[in-house]
Amino acid sequence: MNTPSHRTVYRLSKQQLERIDEFVESRIARNIRIAELSSAIKMSPSHFSHRFKRTTGISPHAFVTKRKILKAEQLLRQTSCTLEEIAGKVGYSNLGHFRRQFRKSLGYAPGNLREVGAGNVLRGSAPKAVVKVNTYRPAVKD
Repeated sequence: MNTPSHRTVYRLSKQQLERIDEFVESRIARNIRIAELSSAIKMSPSHFSHRFKRTTGISPHAFVTKRKILKAEQLLRQTSCTLEEIAGKVGYSNLGHFRRQFRKSLGYAPGNLREVGAGNVLRGSAPKAVVKVNTYRPAVKD
């Protein structure tokens, strides 16, 4: 009998994860709610949250926050926009909250990061341990 295992049944598919990723990217400047994410793949918010966490190991909220912070990091490196402008572009209306989330996620303050010439230079103290990732993709747990 070839029935899917418990682990397979209660996980999101690769296509569902890709749809969520595209959804977040297209609405990165907005406050994205779990209900919106779940409706993007036609699932109830409760089922979606449980399956997302089971599949990726992180909550949907943590995923959205990480994507916003990584987009902000990219904008800091590649543009001359102010911190206020970048915070707005990734959906933060409160600059202090944006700075706290950035530091919490990446280990250094957003004001310390700016692109200088061909290389990236951190002003001030170096980050504790920063893993550089071009785009954040949730890892699928087995």
